[in-house]
Amino acid sequence: PLIVVDRYAPTARTCSACGLVRDAVGLKEDLWTCPKCGAAHRREVNAAKNIKAQGLARYFGSQERRVSA
Repeated sequence: PLIVVDRYAPTARTCSACGLVRDAVGLKEDLWTCPKCGAAHRREVNAAKNIKAQGLARYFGSQERRVSA
């Protein structure tokens, strides 16, 4: 199935380890460290992890609704 996630979700600036959302991540800022948990991130890899997590949450959330319905 195709799972669509919010295209405006702050996936590049959300820490995939702890969930902290930064104010901004510049386009030229490829590497950043989370000020809360200290996790080091590559911008695009971090965004991909967050997009995957959102998609899985939507998929399994929809499965639970179908089973209980």
